[in-house]
Amino acid sequence: MDHHWVSKTWLSDVGLPQYSQVFHNQLVDGRVLNSITRRDLETIFNVTNKFHTIQARRAQCENRDLDPVVWTSHRVIKWIRDIDLKEYADSLQNSGIHGAVMVLDPTFSADTMAKALDIPSNKHMIHRHLYEEMKVLLNPARCVKLHFSTPGYSILIGQSCHPAIAVIRTDIVQRCHVSCL
Repeated sequence: MDHHWVSKTWLSDVGLPQYSQVFHNQLVDGRVLNSITRRDLETIFNVTNKFHTIQARRAQCENRDLDPVVWTSHRVIKWIRDIDLKEYADSLQNSGIHGAVMVLDPTFSADTMAKALDIPSNKHMIHRHLYEEMKVLLNPARCVKLHFSTPGYSILIGQSCHPAIAVIRTDIVQRCHVSCL
């Protein structure tokens, strides 16, 4: 991915063609693109619109096994192919499974994914492989800390491109515990 591709194709694909010239002038290629931070976007590339910054960061996460909460269903399918489960990947077409479901739905597990992928139950090694890969991907995204902001309510903050995950009522949830796969 050279700087011409990033400035012309990638920025257009993610809906931010107005920044094409500055990315081209800064010679941003694929390697540089993967290391750009939110602060870089704001200071070096003059991307000051909050939604543009989020979109650029989300698009960066589409190409790496990072921040699955923002993954589209197509990115989930790509990940399934990347972990050597190509023969099952097409089962996810039109399944509605995307990154936010995988990360934020507490009932979503490796078994849920295996059922969506139509992996036969007698394929124990494949189930185990899927479990291990999902654990590596999802556990960091599911790790949250409780941050109190308003009496009676809390904001769950995640370690991802999108810091605010959910607002919960503290009188309903006495203790926050994120279960593992």
